[in-house]
Amino acid sequence: MMTATAPNPPTVPDALRPSLFGFRQVLRHWWTFEAQRPGAQWMYWVATFLYNSLFAVVLTMVFVSLDPKATWLKTFRETLLVSNCIGFSIHLMMEATFARIVPRFPSIKHSWQRGAIATTVALLGIYLGYTIAFGLLGRNFTALIANYPRFAFGMLVIGLLGCIFWMLVMDGQTRRIRAEADAAQYAVERERLATLAKSAELRALQAQIEPHFLFNTLANVVALIDYEPATAKRMLDSFITHLRQSLDASRQTQATLGSELDLLTSYLQLIEIRMNHRLGFTIDCPSSLRETSFAPLLLQPLVENAVKYGLEPKIEGGTVVIRVREDEHELRIDIEDNGVGLHAKSTARAGTGTGIANVRERLQSIYGDRASLTVSALAPPLTGTRSSITIATKK
Repeated sequence: MMTATAPNPPTVPDALRPSLFGFRQVLRHWWTFEAQRPGAQWMYWVATFLYNSLFAVVLTMVFVSLDPKATWLKTFRETLLVSNCIGFSIHLMMEATFARIVPRFPSIKHSWQRGAIATTVALLGIYLGYTIAFGLLGRNFTALIANYPRFAFGMLVIGLLGCIFWMLVMDGQTRRIRAEADAAQYAVERERLATLAKSAELRALQAQIEPHFLFNTLANVVALIDYEPATAKRMLDSFITHLRQSLDASRQTQATLGSELDLLTSYLQLIEIRMNHRLGFTIDCPSSLRETSFAPLLLQPLVENAVKYGLEPKIEGGTVVIRVREDEHELRIDIEDNGVGLHAKSTARAGTGTGIANVRERLQSIYGDRASLTVSALAPPLTGTRSSITIATKK
């Protein structure tokens, strides 16, 4: 049986990991204004304040170390004000530029174009931030530039270097966030392909129903037509009913326990006629469990084994009992027969038959480790076999 396999995923460095309120992701992607960046917009404003405050602490340490007359508190208050005015001015202008303006121009797609725009916007943000900060401190930044051109040139050089650094980091973060978005999309696509593969696998397993009884039934109908036409007609009617139910079930990926038991009823009624009343059966299931979701055609191979290997080889025939029970931990379905037994020479139910392997494989595919199948002999002095499916319930 062929199964689809997904290609190896692309390597994405430093993949996203969950953190408190998602701020770790926001701090990582603070440099970019891509639409795919994680987190809410207000988080990036908070991150801007945190970065600005950290920058103010560093500047305060530098200024105080260079000027012995400077006081820590006054220097920190001024650098904190200047840093946040500049930082929020740049952030606001970058947000407006790359979230609202640049997306309207599809021709802007190269990194150098984005870098040039980021540098220009950052320089304007620096100028605006200084102007606001100096105004709040009672000074005129424009006059300061006019009176001290060297100072203005130095500020321009520092701002330009800062913008280049911003551009490089922003470009790297933009590439990273796009790679993570591609990886997330790849993971979704891989999961979709895995789901399709599993669905195809389950349908292939559903199609592996033992067909021998169908041919045997048709042969019996032909044999009975001349001698017992009424029995042949009843058998053919039961066969049509069961075939219709089987075909409907084979097209489904999910059914109910009640519909599966109805399918087993039609099957056993058909076999009862074919075995000339050497077969009896009992189905014991509380009505409250009949609407329980259940995989289609999962029980029939076990019932077929009970009939084919347990009761048909026994001259006097026997009985099949299907019992369904549920407690707070698991759903249990037992299929018992009082046939020739598990270890009789005519049986082949030790777990290596196609039917048993089919059921085990489907249980694993659908329920994983929550479900199991056991096949065992009935305890002496009884003879026969019990097949038990247990499915852990989620409560």
